[in-house]
Amino acid sequence: MKKLLFPGLFGIALLLAAVLMKLWLFSTTPHTSSQSPVTIVITGGSSLRQVSAQLHARDVITSPRMFEALARLKGSTRSIKTGTYEFSEALTPLSVLDRLQRGLVKLQAFTVPEGQTLFETARIISAAGLAGEEQLLQKTTDPDFIKNLGLSGNSLEGFLFPDTYLFGPAATAESILRKMVERYREVFAEEFQLAGQPSQLDEKKIITLASLVEAETGQSDERPLIAGVFLLRLKKGMRLECDPTVVYGQVLLDPSFNGRLRRRHLLQDTPYNTYRNYGLPPGPICNPGRLAIRAVLQPAETDFLFFVSRNDGSHQFSRTLREHNRAVKTYQKTSNTRKP
Repeated sequence: MKKLLFPGLFGIALLLAAVLMKLWLFSTTPHTSSQSPVTIVITGGSSLRQVSAQLHARDVITSPRMFEALARLKGSTRSIKTGTYEFSEALTPLSVLDRLQRGLVKLQAFTVPEGQTLFETARIISAAGLAGEEQLLQKTTDPDFIKNLGLSGNSLEGFLFPDTYLFGPAATAESILRKMVERYREVFAEEFQLAGQPSQLDEKKIITLASLVEAETGQSDERPLIAGVFLLRLKKGMRLECDPTVVYGQVLLDPSFNGRLRRRHLLQDTPYNTYRNYGLPPGPICNPGRLAIRAVLQPAETDFLFFVSRNDGSHQFSRTLREHNRAVKTYQKTSNTRKP
């Protein structure tokens, strides 16, 4: 009887070892035959069998049964997170299971360049499919939401830091905007500490002036100089006469405004018309980047009071109105339109 029992047990042990070896090889062997990223959506209530069948159908794994056995062995039958997953490289079934357990869903990226307004920023985020444009704009002007973020004013203009962001499909307009404001706070704190000297302006005025600098030039070496010109004009009680502020005022009146200024726009009385009003506009006119903020916190010391575009991205700076008028004649040919 014992002679029959031991061979039987030995056979079962061999069979079990073979099964475990096959499962080990399956779980540690990377597989995907797809040349392009595979996207899989796991909805709430999906069973382990449905998930494994979906993975097999999209050729992420070679065997749904082996994958189910692996999940049961690891006690993961009910720990798979719902969401949208992307598989773009060869992964072992163990790695696939780990990604599903940890909820490493596909993240959608969007990039907001420096100098974008609230309207442009909302369009960029909406185009990424993360939140509706109208919903975003409503949140950016929600007094309670703004106050909850520790900010003042009637909008988040200027405080949505331009950067590249990654969000999952569960992102909301509120969570996206909150993250952008948090990023702004990080950068502002870094630049404020780097400056090492107090500014004559409070935080909101710093960002307002930085937005003007950002809108005026894309030349990094010119930003501190333009900030210095604006600060000197403020000190002397001169109007800033900044074209982009007039454009912003027109956009608030008419979102379809194309940006081309005519003389009548310069004469129109709006809170953002720095040709008519003294001092800074009531708030930022765009979302400035790090270098524009740095330029205001560390401006160049200058006696220049004027500058005009050379139409090549750079500017001609002048100390006197006479010099400035000559530069305007040289670089800005007679025209009834202006474009910043």
